[in-house]
Amino acid sequence: MSIDPSLQIMLNVFSLIFVVVNLLVGARIISKYFELRNKVFIYIGCAWIGIAFPWLPEIFNLIFRLINLQANDLFLLVLYAIVNLILIPPFVILWILALNKLTGISDIFKKILLLSAIILSVIFELFILIFLSIDSPLVGTVSETRAYTVNWSTYINLLLIVLLVFILLTGLIFGKESLDSKDTIVNLKGKFLLSAFVLFAIAAALDSIFTVQTSHGIILKIIARIMLMVSSIHFYIGFIMPERIENWLIK
Repeated sequence: MSIDPSLQIMLNVFSLIFVVVNLLVGARIISKYFELRNKVFIYIGCAWIGIAFPWLPEIFNLIFRLINLQANDLFLLVLYAIVNLILIPPFVILWILALNKLTGISDIFKKILLLSAIILSVIFELFILIFLSIDSPLVGTVSETRAYTVNWSTYINLLLIVLLVFILLTGLIFGKESLDSKDTIVNLKGKFLLSAFVLFAIAAALDSIFTVQTSHGIILKIIARIMLMVSSIHFYIGFIMPERIENWLIK
């Protein structure tokens, strides 16, 4: 069944909007470092920018279509593996470093979280680098039905799911601590943080479950992109809580 090209373009455009929104949110959080001189803002800002990297291939897809790029399969696989996979683990470690500074969990649990993040990251990176060089289909294959698209292998999808669950669980810990606070503003921040991570998890799950092989799948992926944008905005409000929004919400 043929797919309406306009739907594919819409998916690319919504992916671009999401990445831009995420970049702006991350940059704004990083900018708080220059006001408060707290490295946590750099860690959080970079980590939040990094979680959008898996959606960069959709932007490449749009650009390559516009310029009609003649690219071989290996080029696409390596390029997408770098931005979609290899660069993700360092951002996960930054996220855990920030979480350890922001939460009141025990020191031993903080060490366990950081060690878990490092072990997961090393396994993830080694798997990709080794199999990309000796048996690339174990990492992914270029789609035969959609130009400039790479389909990741089951192994990679499982590793991505493990990382996603890890980020979600640690994010829920972060949000719950704020939610448990008796301070009205901190409690409100917790609600936004929890909603941000829940929305992100649902959107990422939709993205993983449905493919671009059908119009129905593309529409659901577009909905997922919108949810990701809302998630990013909620995270910004929950972490920074701009004064104007704070005043409006507590009226």
